[in-house]
Amino acid sequence: MTTEIDKYCESIAKRVYPMTEQEKNCIEKFGKMVIKRGHLKKAIIQTISKYEQPGEEKILDQGAE
Repeated sequence: MTTEIDKYCESIAKRVYPMTEQEKNCIEKFGKMVIKRGHLKKAIIQTISKYEQPGEEKILDQGAE
């Protein structure tokens, strides 16, 4: 996976699970938020990997010798 995909997944996870005052004040709720973000990120990456098509191989034309 490229770092661009990781950045996009992280930004999506932050939008779905934003940090609220509860997470700022309680370490337990902060930990749960981080875990939820991690699960969401993993699910997004698995979905991308599942539907990702392998790149076409470059075939070099061989000329007559």
